[in-house]
Amino acid sequence: AYEYGALIARETLASGHHVSLGPGINMMRTPLNGRNFEYYGEDPVLAGRIASGYIRGCQDMGAGATPKHLALNNQEICRTVGSSNIDERSLREIYLTAFEIAVKEGHPWMMMSSYNKINGTYASACRLVQQQIVKDEFGFDGVMVSDWGGAHDTKGCALGGLDLEMGQGLDSKMGKPLLEMAKAGEIPEAVIDEKVRRVLRLFYRTGRFAPTGEQ
Repeated sequence: AYEYGALIARETLASGHHVSLGPGINMMRTPLNGRNFEYYGEDPVLAGRIASGYIRGCQDMGAGATPKHLALNNQEICRTVGSSNIDERSLREIYLTAFEIAVKEGHPWMMMSSYNKINGTYASACRLVQQQIVKDEFGFDGVMVSDWGGAHDTKGCALGGLDLEMGQGLDSKMGKPLLEMAKAGEIPEAVIDEKVRRVLRLFYRTGRFAPTGEQ
């Protein structure tokens, strides 16, 4: 897994990019999941250990890794809008264990939230999973990024632990709407500062800020 991650990093850097959007570590709970080809099976401990090797190999070469999709994105039907409803014990023991191992052993520089809802709240705005468990409890210090078009609620995402949105374009939730909310005092400045800090940390980790100031 380490050697594979290093190979992915070399391909990533050779293409002019600085972050790999993998590994995918959701559990293979049904054969009908269209993303199963990139996941590591049904065992969360095994998936976490394989992912950790990938992450270390990738990042040792200078490219960031992005374990995904956080969390409970284990089916294809209604993958972008359905709600995965679950009790906290099952959430932790089955669906978050691989992410916990990946964070504590692999130390990824990014992590991607999933499209689905978790107990009725979109994953990109789920404070319990993104902020309280993964960031505060597991110790994830990288950038929490949305899947493409996966951010739906500006305030929910901002306060729920999302740092960066992707693929929204003119429908951006974390651009102008977030700026307006911050200026109006609806989003604390400290929350914005923390997101900026994480993004800048990613820039430093991937070598985008050279010691001379050149990029």
